[in-house]
Amino acid sequence: MSHILPDGSKVTLNAESSFSYHPYWWNISRELSFEGEAYFEVEKGSRFSVISEAGSTEVLGTSFNISTRNAGYKVFCKTGKVKVLSANTGKEVILEPNMLAVLNNQ
Repeated sequence: MSHILPDGSKVTLNAESSFSYHPYWWNISRELSFEGEAYFEVEKGSRFSVISEAGSTEVLGTSFNISTRNAGYKVFCKTGKVKVLSANTGKEVILEPNMLAVLNNQ
């Protein structure tokens, strides 16, 4: 199922996935809470953040896939650059196109 966010960014959710955001704050902080798996196509603009229990991902304008299933956190960068931050360790990595980050919280 695809959703268009207020800035024109697109989120395509896989089964058993969900996200939420504060519409009133969207223009100030493009931030959403997410669990499951989805493909994101982000419009350029201010910082765009995807927050989950296992980690967070920040982008400016790019396309990427996130999976937060089975206590893991995987991010695949298709275009642009993506910063992935571990919620447990605080470590971060910058992904470029065709790179994958995998966080295992166990």
